[in-house]
Amino acid sequence: MSAKYHSTRAAIHSSSNDGIFGLRVAGPGAEHRRILTIPKHFTGPFTTMKEVRKTVLNCAKLTGVWRQLGHIWRWHPNLERMTCAYAGFVTSRAVNESGKPLLPGVIRDATRAYTSAPGGAAEAEVAYIDVLVNSAPDVFSQAVFAETPEGPVQWDPFQCSLTEFMNTYGEANCQFSYERTTTDNSDELSGLMQRILREGSAGTAFPRCKDKAEG
Repeated sequence: MSAKYHSTRAAIHSSSNDGIFGLRVAGPGAEHRRILTIPKHFTGPFTTMKEVRKTVLNCAKLTGVWRQLGHIWRWHPNLERMTCAYAGFVTSRAVNESGKPLLPGVIRDATRAYTSAPGGAAEAEVAYIDVLVNSAPDVFSQAVFAETPEGPVQWDPFQCSLTEFMNTYGEANCQFSYERTTTDNSDELSGLMQRILREGSAGTAFPRCKDKAEG
């Protein structure tokens, strides 16, 4: 699994005075936040894994890879679990540098990477996973703030998923923007992304989206 990124590095710097969600984005232009408008059918945090899966499949339909993704998932249930863990972590509110929803493009690119990979099923599986891992710069360029009576709180991806953050503070209280920085902590970001996918493959609840059966 690749730990290197082929795009501008994203970086998040921590401050001991900022609390548990106290990561701050640093770098040129970081003070210029762009508040983005997201289409309604991409909004909202997830509350069940069924919702996560449905959203992923909708993204596949939107980008024209629904049949291919279904075929991949039938042969690789672990990739389905990884993809849903990824989607549950970033939610459908995450955007790319162009301000478009991040998740549909990642699902499309992962599916296409699988179907076009040279070699056998093992190589195709690695190609699929690499797309998820290499999207880390975009994932961690999400600057999400929640307004609270005590002041604004920023999402810290090293502490919880965006799903958990939005469910904790309420989507209506959250503001979303994209901030790309140039400081290199790609190994740290790659490690976290691989952990998300690894735990997703193992069926571990990460992020913590409860199924209705779990109450």
